[in-house]
Amino acid sequence: NRIIAAEILAQQQQQNNNNNSGGTVKPPSFGASSYLTDPSYDPAFTSKVSGEELVAYALQFVGNPYVWGGNSLTNGTDCSGFTKLVYANFGYTLNRVSSDQQYNGTAVDINNLQPGDILLYSNGGYAIGHAAIYIGNGQIVHASTESTGIIVSNAYYRTPACARRIIN
Repeated sequence: NRIIAAEILAQQQQQNNNNNSGGTVKPPSFGASSYLTDPSYDPAFTSKVSGEELVAYALQFVGNPYVWGGNSLTNGTDCSGFTKLVYANFGYTLNRVSSDQQYNGTAVDINNLQPGDILLYSNGGYAIGHAAIYIGNGQIVHASTESTGIIVSNAYYRTPACARRIIN
């Protein structure tokens, strides 16, 4: 699984070199990993997952629809539903809405992000209104809008309000 994570990060770095516009980028391709297909893998043992493995799982849903209030990684979800469902696959429980996800896990300095951390964004005021999963190299995967769906974006397309680490 570490080899897969390294491959993902290497491909992300190549994408960063090829696309410095800061906009939406195509997610890296990667092979199936054993933790997704191995029937002995038990998501209740959350210590088995790394941030890179969580990111690899999340990236497979890129291109799927954004649906406000949705709860399906394949048929549609909103931003906080996306983060909640991705983490739930590995046995973690997050609050349902982004404004409450700021209380999950532990606070992380924006300058010390690791793959799998949750970035939370303000809705233009003081309230949190958007959640995303940091994938590394300054990028996030998130359920963005109805027109774009689940995408990979520059993590700093707007200024993150805070970050939370769920996997310790």
